[in-house]
Amino acid sequence: MPCLHPYRLLVLLVLVLSTATAQELVLSTATAQESVWSMGRGDVQLGNQKFEQHAWAEAIVYFERAIKQQPANTLLYLKLGRCYDELNRYEEAVQTYGKALAMETITDGDALFRYAEALLALKKYDRALDAYQQLLAISQEEWIEKKIWRIHNRQYLWEDSAHVAIRRLSFNTEYSEFGPQRVGDRLIFSSNKKISTPVERLHNQTDFYRMYHTQITNDPNDDVINTTRAEIFARELQSAWNNGPCVLYDRGTRMAFVTNANERNASGARPLRLFFAARVKSQWNVDEAYPHFKEYSINSFTLNEAGDVLIFSADSPTGLGGKDLYLSEKKSGSWSVPVNLGPSINTPKDEVFPFLHANKTLYFSSDGHAGLGQLDLYKIAFTTDSLSILEPENLGYPINSLHDDFSIFMDSLGMHGFLASNRKAGGLDDDLYEFDVNLEQYPLTLNALLKIKDHSWSSTQDVKPWPNVTISMIDRATGTRIYQTTSDAQGNLILVIPKFSYYIIEVEGERGKQKVVFELSKYKRDLGIPEIVFVKDLFD
Repeated sequence: MPCLHPYRLLVLLVLVLSTATAQELVLSTATAQESVWSMGRGDVQLGNQKFEQHAWAEAIVYFERAIKQQPANTLLYLKLGRCYDELNRYEEAVQTYGKALAMETITDGDALFRYAEALLALKKYDRALDAYQQLLAISQEEWIEKKIWRIHNRQYLWEDSAHVAIRRLSFNTEYSEFGPQRVGDRLIFSSNKKISTPVERLHNQTDFYRMYHTQITNDPNDDVINTTRAEIFARELQSAWNNGPCVLYDRGTRMAFVTNANERNASGARPLRLFFAARVKSQWNVDEAYPHFKEYSINSFTLNEAGDVLIFSADSPTGLGGKDLYLSEKKSGSWSVPVNLGPSINTPKDEVFPFLHANKTLYFSSDGHAGLGQLDLYKIAFTTDSLSILEPENLGYPINSLHDDFSIFMDSLGMHGFLASNRKAGGLDDDLYEFDVNLEQYPLTLNALLKIKDHSWSSTQDVKPWPNVTISMIDRATGTRIYQTTSDAQGNLILVIPKFSYYIIEVEGERGKQKVVFELSKYKRDLGIPEIVFVKDLFD
C-alpha cells in the first residue's frame, strides 16, 4: 500500500471527522488561543510590576515575552525601550523605540527624549535631530530648542580640548565607581562592586553601594597618581543597604553621607536620606539627620567647608521635573527649608551630583541642558544673581563625552580633579577618571633672557645680560640633552621645550660648568619673559 504524504493524511483525517468532533476541535483551538493570550497578559502585568519597582533587567524578560504575543502593542515597545535606556543599553533602546515609531505617531515626550539621547550616544546625529523635532512639535519648550541648536553646533564643545588631559584610574572594576573626593593623600568614593558575602544580590547581580578609600601618591616624573588597593571607608557607618556618596568637611573632622532610611515612606520604599557624623578617636559617630525631604531620596549633594551651605539633588513633585537641585542653609543650628535653585539651573529632566567649589562656582551634571549627550557636566557662578540670570556653561570635551559624565571634584586651584563616566565600557560600568584642565600646549616655544652676576650676595644692580653664550637644556628625568642654543648680543635666547617635564639649563663658562633647574608649570599661564641668572663665582 502506498504511503501518504503527511499533509494529505491530515486532510483525509479532517474529512472523516464527524460534525461533533469538528466542533470540539474548534473549541480546543479557541481554548489554546485564550491560554496563550492569558499568558501574554500575565507577562504584561509582571513586567509592569517590575517596571514600577525600577527592576529594569527583570522587566525586560517579561516585556520581551509579552511582545511575542502582542507584536502590535506600541506601549510594550515604549516600556521595553525605557528599560534598555535605564540600563544604558543604547543600541537596543534605539531599536525598540524605532519599532514603536514605525507603527504609529508617538506623543510620549519622555520616550522621544530618551530615544533622541540614545541616538546622540551612538553618534546618530541626524536621527537625533528628527526625534527632537518630533518632541518640539508636541511640546514647544525652550530647553528642546536649545538641544536642537546644540546638535547643529556641537563642534564648539570640542574646542580647546588640547588644554585638558583625562586618565582612567587603575583600580576601577566592571561595576560602578563614582562620587570621588580627595582628602589629603586619600581618595574616597562609592562603588557597588561585589564583596565576599554568603548571600548573592538578585538585582543586576551587584552588591549595594558602599564607601571606599584608597591612598594616592604622585609620580614626580610625569605627575600621574598611583593608588593602593581600595578598602572599605568608615566601616562603622556601613549599613545593610546603600551607603554613599559622602562629603568630608571642617578639615576632615565631619562627614555627611547618604544611606537608605530604616523606615519606609508612604509608597513603601526606603528613600536615601542625608546624615551627618563626627570623627571621634578615629571612629565616625552619627549625630544628626537632615530634617527635610524625608519622603524623597536625596541621591547626591555638596557641602561647603564650613558645613552650613548644602546643595542637593532630589526628585520631588514640587520640582520642575525629574531630579532638581535645592539649596538649604544652616542658621543658628537649624537647616532652612530647601529652596529650588530655579529654571536657570533646573530643567524638566535630571540635574544631579552638585559640587560647590570654593563657595564661588557650582558644578553639576544634567541631561536637560544642551550638551554632547546623556549626562554632561556644567558650571555656573554661585551668587544670588548668577543662579537666576546666567546660563550654565558646558565644560566641553574631553571632560564631557557622548555618555554619562558626572560627580566631579576639583582641587582648591580648580586645575586638577576627578570625575565619573561610563565612556569606556558603557552600560552601568561607571569608572573614575583623573583630569587636568588649563594645560600648557607642547611643544612650547619660550623667549628668555640669559643674565649673569659676579657673586651670589651681590645686589640685583650687578646682574647683566650675558651675550653670545651657548647653553644646553637637559631633561632631568632621563639626563638627555634635548636642546642647544646661543644667546644673542643682548642675552636673548629662544628655548623650544618638547613636553612638560623638569629641565636643567647648563652653561659652560671660562671657569667651568654651571647648572640651574628650570621648572615649568604644566598649567597654562602668562610667563612673560623669564630670566635665567647664573652666578659667576659658583662655577665648577
